[in-house]
Amino acid sequence: MGTTLAPMDVLWEHRCSGRPLPEQCFVDAGGRTTRDPHAASSAIVVGDHRCLALPLLIQP
Repeated sequence: MGTTLAPMDVLWEHRCSGRPLPEQCFVDAGGRTTRDPHAASSAIVVGDHRCLALPLLIQP
């Protein structure tokens, strides 16, 4: 299960095609959001509605 806003394969696909990344999904080495696939160094971890039920699954 992924916990990032966009899976890392999106980064690899956009690096190969040269297309800009989705907004607010990746950050550069300085922690600033970027749409440049060659400047992106990591994906942003989910903090919105996508992980709403995750704590319910983990808690006893």
